[in-house]
Amino acid sequence: MYEVKINTEEIAKQFGEQAEEVVQHALNRLGEYAKDHIFQQSDSLPIDQQEMYKKSLEVTRESLAVVLTLRGPLANRIEQGTPAFDMKPGMLKSPKAKSSRGGGTYLDIPMRHRVTERGSGTKVPKSMRGMVKAAAGRVVKGGRPETLFKEKKGEIQQAMKVSAAAAGMAEAKTFRRVSHNSPKDSWMYPNKEGLKAFEKTVAEVEQVAEQVLADVAKELL
Repeated sequence: MYEVKINTEEIAKQFGEQAEEVVQHALNRLGEYAKDHIFQQSDSLPIDQQEMYKKSLEVTRESLAVVLTLRGPLANRIEQGTPAFDMKPGMLKSPKAKSSRGGGTYLDIPMRHRVTERGSGTKVPKSMRGMVKAAAGRVVKGGRPETLFKEKKGEIQQAMKVSAAAAGMAEAKTFRRVSHNSPKDSWMYPNKEGLKAFEKTVAEVEQVAEQVLADVAKELL
């Protein structure tokens, strides 16, 4: 939560009894300015994140301040950023993790890849496209609407299942296995810089606050 405050003492000196009216109008205008400024910056996000981020934003008033609040853990991660961390321990604690013959634990992680612009997920690596197309040519009638592959250390080892829908090449699905034998740092979630739209907006609003007050005063007085 961020607050944008106005120095009410200075306003009182300038506008006397009408200071409160000037402040209220100025705060309303600054709130709209802040909201528009944050929305503009969030337009740089992927489309699916833009809507969620904007719906998470609340602009309210408390006393003599504009309060900017971002609701929800995902929206706040986008705003503040996420430090790098090792995903392996958490994955191996999943209730879907299985026990290996050697007594260890493993889990196959599904990964969706976009083959054409119609598909969703991440873009399919060039090294993988040849196998995807070859597999799509061996369509099994009545198969599931996805292409499944076994993936290890970033390379496709063998095609597992191919469906008729995969012939359209919209997307493909691969699996990557994580286990107690996986190399250290092989499942690191990368550091992601935050949008920092709130910090930038607060700084911007503080710079224009005096001018907004002056404009409102001219209109009201």
